[in-house]
Amino acid sequence: MASCPDYYDYALDPHGPYSGGRYNLSYMRPVPACRTFNSSVVEDAVNRVALTIADPDLRRLFVNAYPNTLDTAIAWKGLANGSDEELTFVITGDINAMWLRDSANQMQSYLPLLEASNSSDSLASLYRGVINLQARYLLIDPYCNSFQPPVESQISPSSNGAASEDMVFPNYTNTSVFECKYELDSLAAFLEVSTNYYNATQDSSFFKKYQWVEAIENIMAVTANMTVPTYQPDGNVSVLSYSFTRETNRASETTENGGLGNPFNNGTGLIRSFFRPSDDATIFQGFIPANMMFARYLESAGSIMYAIGDQDELASRMCTLAAGLRTAITNHGIVAGGPYGQIYAYEVDGYMSQNIMDDANIPSLLAAPFFGYLDVNDPVYQNTRQLLLSASNPYFIRGPVISAIGGAHDGPGFAWPMASIVRILTSTDEAEITQQLQEIVSSTDGLGLIHESINTFNVSDWTRQWFSWANGLFGQAVLDLDDRMPGVLQQSFQVTGTSTGFGNELVKKALSEGDKVVATARNSSKLKFDGTSKENFLAVDCDVTDQASIDKAFEKAMSQFGRIDVVVNNAGYGLSGEFESLSDAQTRTQMEVNFFGLLNVTRRALEVLREENKPPGGKIQQITSIGGQRGVPTFSIYCASKWAVEGFTEALAAELKPEWNIKLTCIEPGGFRTDWAGRSMMFGDNKNKAYDHINAEKTMGERHGTQAGDPVKGARAMWEIAKMDDPPLRTVIGSDAYSAIQQKLKTYSENYSKYEKLANSTDVDGYQRPT
Repeated sequence: MASCPDYYDYALDPHGPYSGGRYNLSYMRPVPACRTFNSSVVEDAVNRVALTIADPDLRRLFVNAYPNTLDTAIAWKGLANGSDEELTFVITGDINAMWLRDSANQMQSYLPLLEASNSSDSLASLYRGVINLQARYLLIDPYCNSFQPPVESQISPSSNGAASEDMVFPNYTNTSVFECKYELDSLAAFLEVSTNYYNATQDSSFFKKYQWVEAIENIMAVTANMTVPTYQPDGNVSVLSYSFTRETNRASETTENGGLGNPFNNGTGLIRSFFRPSDDATIFQGFIPANMMFARYLESAGSIMYAIGDQDELASRMCTLAAGLRTAITNHGIVAGGPYGQIYAYEVDGYMSQNIMDDANIPSLLAAPFFGYLDVNDPVYQNTRQLLLSASNPYFIRGPVISAIGGAHDGPGFAWPMASIVRILTSTDEAEITQQLQEIVSSTDGLGLIHESINTFNVSDWTRQWFSWANGLFGQAVLDLDDRMPGVLQQSFQVTGTSTGFGNELVKKALSEGDKVVATARNSSKLKFDGTSKENFLAVDCDVTDQASIDKAFEKAMSQFGRIDVVVNNAGYGLSGEFESLSDAQTRTQMEVNFFGLLNVTRRALEVLREENKPPGGKIQQITSIGGQRGVPTFSIYCASKWAVEGFTEALAAELKPEWNIKLTCIEPGGFRTDWAGRSMMFGDNKNKAYDHINAEKTMGERHGTQAGDPVKGARAMWEIAKMDDPPLRTVIGSDAYSAIQQKLKTYSENYSKYEKLANSTDVDGYQRPT
């Protein structure tokens, strides 16, 4: 690790290879030798899901972000002194300390991949190490939120200048504690990571071995202390078990009333929280999101306690408290929201005071379904959500760069992508999810990592280049979408000429990969494919020689799917026969379909990809032929149509602005066993006796069904090219085509070399060729 760059500095600068998309995002993963933990399970997931993501920038952001905690933030992993107790020290990213909340959520990113394992290289081992170390921290000081490295790591404690003058009761030592802000969600985080491990592995024996039960006892004691009201029944001020003050010029960094916070009334049943998950002080200490999260995970941790055995009394107390908190939240956390109806308040104090807002950090009101407190369709939640994502929330920060919830931590004007991610995780609206993904991808300032916050009017003004929790959460959201709404991530194809051949096989391939497909044909009613629904398939009539028909097909496609990522110009047919046997009508029809029809589709495709796709961009595949690179006897006009496509496409590619993000590819098949050489083939109308040495129909009849190419494999190659970030301008498919193009290149080279002197003999005297 000594030769590895400091990721804090590394993450400030872009690194290649770049995504090739509209935002050309940097590649930000360390080389494998410099990663802090390597997991084949996570790598397999990254590689698998990346293949399903159509947008190259979104794909790159996922590849960078999802493994970020493992790549950069597992600062130490080992065993406790004199024990087999696993310990995992997880830093937040750019701060060399372990937050209970952050580390639990950093582990949660990998929950979909977690399974039981005794291996020290497993995700399960990482989880056990985090749970054990958090339990140790909770026994050191259960009121604190952030801790120093364990002594076994031999990592020196970090200095925290901001906390150097803190006045905290109970006292703590900087050798073990980095910061001591009492946050109820920190305690909930320990319950969360414990629950996640148990639910995924059913490993109840682990929780008996070390200090988990003792940590729970400490949590129960702290929360009992934190239900004490400010005033006793006789009016005396209660003596609290915790207080905090800090010398600062930021009100959110300290508490009111000499470290006690604003008054908290008796009888609410809520648990106080002095600070929010943003590490900002609460205004009213009845902090509803943390009470929600604590209730949800205390109940599930109670199930673990029952499973251990001999702990039924403690388990019962846990479940009773969890149920009581739900009642308290209903009684005191649900308030009148004016035009929104009944809503959840962010903070209350039991004196009828309420703070109506939300903060980006989890737990938040927006995230309540994500951490499992309630169902996303809960009517009070939906009312609350509507308010939170509007100007009625003072911390819903809007702007042209990104619009999302922010918070007091970075202040007005700075939105947090974390809130955009939570919005995705709690939405069933495909349009909303797509919009949030676009805003997240477009707001990384080209670095390809999730920032803490972003100036909503200046993409280059952001905080924290290295924020592992948010990176992992984004990856977790993409995994969720891959399972729940894969169409959001995948490509939509519009393919012409799908009745038979390549077009038909490409539709099958794309559908099998979960992509959306618009299949066009002159008579689309005859198109039949397996596994189709209105969510993934649309069949449309389209005559490529009729611009109105083309426009209507694109209109229907955009209406149903809202975006087209890949347009495949496959419609066409073969015309065979010596040139003098082909009528003028046959020649013109061949060019009308194979060339002018392709121009018509391409013209409309460019408009859609540039003007209607949000963000703009996409790919256009022109299915030409090896006959577009090499003249083939009896196919003079067919070759002319394909050569025209090749020249047109090469010139067009040089005309397009890079910011349009439109990529063109000529795909040049050789011979494939499709119907092209069978009933789809047309032959000359007027057989010329001078060509009695040529019999085109006989030649094609003998060739049909014996070609080298498998159309299923050819369609797969076309689909793989569509998935490339930077596809080639042209490529052959088929071994015969590859051999033919190699011979053509050799012949070209020999010919031009032979006549090089002649070629260079025609310049004006004294002309200097550009270098």
